[in-house]
Amino acid sequence: MVTDAGDKIWRNFFATPPAKTPLASDTRELLQEALIFNHRPDVQRVIFISTPHRGSGLASNWIGRIGAALVKTPRLFTSIYASTKPLLIADPAARPLNRMPNSVDTLEPNDRFVEAVNKLPITSGIPYHSIMGDRGRGDTPNSSDGVVPYWSSHLEGAQSELIVNSDHGAQYNPQAIREVERILKTYP
Repeated sequence: MVTDAGDKIWRNFFATPPAKTPLASDTRELLQEALIFNHRPDVQRVIFISTPHRGSGLASNWIGRIGAALVKTPRLFTSIYASTKPLLIADPAARPLNRMPNSVDTLEPNDRFVEAVNKLPITSGIPYHSIMGDRGRGDTPNSSDGVVPYWSSHLEGAQSELIVNSDHGAQYNPQAIREVERILKTYP
């Protein structure tokens, strides 16, 4: 919503542009919608709350692996993966995917999509704010809301950043709610 990817993320998965990638048209269209995007011009300001911009180590540890095993990938995505896997394996630019990534996998800090998106700057002229939780077990930059560490939520260039005494449910924290209200009233 606030970044312009162009074909940068597509190129992270495929060596050829969409039109030259041998895929069924419906598969190509779905992948283009997911991997080639531009910021939305109607988005004028953003407030990130407990956002794992750089992923969460929790997705990589044993709890995350159990969670990933419990997530059932929709059939549509399974068939897309089946048709793209040979391309991804044959493409020297692409790191191999052992299986179709699910929502937990795509939160791993070393996930190729997470890494690619983090190389995209937030569109110039869109101010952004960050609110993140800290369970009180550390101080920035070692703090965490129990799911997302500070190093993943923090963004350089934020107009404001607030750390509240909260777990990953910072959006329910009264101090965070007041901060959202303050931002919305200050910048109508």
